Amino acid sequence: MANSLQDQLLKAGLVKAQSLKQARSTQHKQSKQSGGKSVETTETAEARAAAERARIEKLERDRELNRQRQEEAALHAAVNEIRQLIHANRVVRDGGDLVYNFTDGVTLKRIYVNKEQQAKLVAGRLAIVRQDTFYEVIPAELWREYVNVIPV
Repeated sequence: MANSLQDQLLKAGLVKAQSLKQARSTQHKQSKQSGGKSVETTETAEARAAAERARIEKLERDRELNRQRQEEAALHAAVNEIRQLIHANRVVRDGGDLVYNFTDGVTLKRIYVNKEQQAKLVAGRLAIVRQDTFYEVIPAELWREYVNVIPV
């Protein structure tokens, strides 16, 4: 029972000894050429190719995800920078007794300013910006410099 299939076929007389030796020689040569490894079948070649394609697709997805995360981080950094600039350069409106009306989109809004601030707003030297749910008055140069940073 421990005999190989080739030996069993030889004993049964179904193959000749010469063809058996030739088959063994061919098999030995193939194993030598492949470095002692078995010859790769087409199924394993296809599986390797599919695995390589999947690995490449995963790398591309990961690169795209990293690029999106970097863009989001850059946008958040720009928004935080603008928020800090507004806070650092805002004009104090305490004691404002004049009403200044302006529009925010289609909504009419009002803030209280003093006479000097009103004159500068009308002349365009001051600007009104919305930060979250409230409005701040800042120098117009600052607004012009950073208005292009925020994508619409």
